[in-house]
Amino acid sequence: MRAFKNIKVLAKMVLLLIFCSQISLAQNVEDQITQLIVENVQDTTVYLVAEKMPEPIGGVEVIAKKLKYPQAAKLAGIQGKVFVSAVIDEIGNVIKTEILKGLGSGCDEAAIEAIKSTKFVAGTISSKPVKVKVVIPLIFKLADKDKSELIEKNATDKKREEEKLFFKGIHLSADVMPEPIGGISAIMEKIVYPEEAKKNGVQGKVFVAALIDENGKVMEASVYQGIGSGCDEIAEKAIAKTTFTPGILDGKKVKVRVIIPVMFKLN
Repeated sequence: MRAFKNIKVLAKMVLLLIFCSQISLAQNVEDQITQLIVENVQDTTVYLVAEKMPEPIGGVEVIAKKLKYPQAAKLAGIQGKVFVSAVIDEIGNVIKTEILKGLGSGCDEAAIEAIKSTKFVAGTISSKPVKVKVVIPLIFKLADKDKSELIEKNATDKKREEEKLFFKGIHLSADVMPEPIGGISAIMEKIVYPEEAKKNGVQGKVFVAALIDENGKVMEASVYQGIGSGCDEIAEKAIAKTTFTPGILDGKKVKVRVIIPVMFKLN
């Protein structure tokens, strides 16, 4: 009888041990899941500052060598800096880019392409690789040879354009040039600053070529030189909706092509 009771006690102890081990196992599993979740959250963190910031392997010259100057920008004589925000991951790859300030005419896209194709040394915090956001300025500058060719080409193009327009009855100059009725404010009141440009801090002048007919109506409007981020399209539409006083040549109303600057400036 006593032996039977001992067996019952022993069985209860075994069951208790199994129960306790299951609780311990469940706790371990829960702890592992929690750890994985925390690690996952940490992996998505993007730092703006790190103990060691990411650097392009081979230096910034590597990016500069990959930078292709767009032909459209060359022909328009566009020069300056494009500022690109880039997120570099833990293994040195560029996983996200954004134009903070652009030049337009294909320069922004060329800058992003050059940065995306570059491998970086990853940024680190406490010797651990982390995701870091950096801002990279890229310079577009015409060489002296390009400048000379541009001046020569522009002079030739202007002469051809004048001849072409002359036969169409379109003039590039007149005794009295067309002016927006109500002044430049008549154009500016139609300007809605693009949210993308605001976000990226884009400012500057958009130059729009407009053909004004004998009645002061805008027959054509196209961007001559832009700044991107939606500003070019807004400027073009604003001028297309504006009425002008017609150009006068030798006492007659004539068609005149003009270049109109539209300023975008953040308050």
